[in-house]
Amino acid sequence: MPSCSTISTAQIPALSCVGMQNFYRELACSYASTVGAIIKGIVDSNASSDNASLIHCTAGKDRTGWSCYVLLTLLDVREEEKRADYLLTNMYFNHSPQVRANFRKLGMTEEAIAVLSSVSDSFLDAALEEVDRLGGVHEYARSHLGLTDADIQKLRALMLE
Repeated sequence: MPSCSTISTAQIPALSCVGMQNFYRELACSYASTVGAIIKGIVDSNASSDNASLIHCTAGKDRTGWSCYVLLTLLDVREEEKRADYLLTNMYFNHSPQVRANFRKLGMTEEAIAVLSSVSDSFLDAALEEVDRLGGVHEYARSHLGLTDADIQKLRALMLE
């Protein structure tokens, strides 16, 4: 597997929707062990309404969004609900003026900043295409996330009524 998915400084000025789709394709594989560790951590902590879990990353948009989407998929949440949850980022995510100024110093256009500051169904679709290529979500959970059927059953028991 490739190492952690990050966007290099050299890639930032040319960032586009296609670039983010490629990032998400890579993210599905390169971040899989971390997604698995997140889910396994929830399972091992015996999460409940009295024992919540917090998932976050540097910006809390792409890796966190993907992790939560996979978690909701393993819980058999309906597709439209998972996507609506993922797309809430567009309502609530906002880079500070200082972060935006730093992006401009790197040569980013306003369009590139907008792409980097948002999520899209097309980003998610790109990751899902990769997961489908790997055999589907449940095979991905076993082979790339390192989860067992017992882990998934326990996750469902912990998180579903």
